[in-house]
Amino acid sequence: MLQRIPVPGEQPCVLLDEALDAADELVALACHHRDAFAPSGANRFPGPELPLPESATRSLVEHLSPLFVEYFGARELVDAHARLSIATLQPQQLAPIQRLCHRDRLAQAPGEAVLAGVLYLFRDERLGGTSFFEPVQDAAATESLMQRMANATLEEADALLGRPSGYLTESNRWFRLAQTVPARWNRFIFYDGCIFHGSHIDQPELLHEDPMQGRLTLNLFLRYRTT
Repeated sequence: MLQRIPVPGEQPCVLLDEALDAADELVALACHHRDAFAPSGANRFPGPELPLPESATRSLVEHLSPLFVEYFGARELVDAHARLSIATLQPQQLAPIQRLCHRDRLAQAPGEAVLAGVLYLFRDERLGGTSFFEPVQDAAATESLMQRMANATLEEADALLGRPSGYLTESNRWFRLAQTVPARWNRFIFYDGCIFHGSHIDQPELLHEDPMQGRLTLNLFLRYRTT
């Protein structure tokens, strides 16, 4: 079942339930390669990750390509990569920048756009879905905040955000919570990667490093031409 959900920006969030016939196989893959999961220095995801092979990513994109064309105006794929991820960090373990929402700002040329997708591979919906945010300040002030938080101490982050360490699940002085999409087993959501978003984890005590018990997701990132 497909749904359009309004979020900030020009593109909606598209939600696809019962997305993949092989969702259980992805969980089995994560369990089999559990020891290969590792934190990535390339992004700030709050837990270990496992890149998917190029062949698996290509097969996934081909399966979903009609959706990308119809709902996001994708004309030609430029690049795609996917990974399995398990959110594991407790609030006190978060780096300052992980306490904010973020954007998936892949390098883009004129006429290109970035599309992101999250497939929920867990059945305990309390582990949390995905939230979308709108900046309260202008673009310059928002960018300044992101740069400051990237290099802030824990004390500086507390002062900037006005709250102790934790996942962002509600509005604050910098961002307004605009929409939250609940998690559901085998639910795939797709959205413009330039929209501020983040994992909606309001019960972090439930997080677990075991792929069978934890907040296991498949994360997909596409760069495509629109003209």
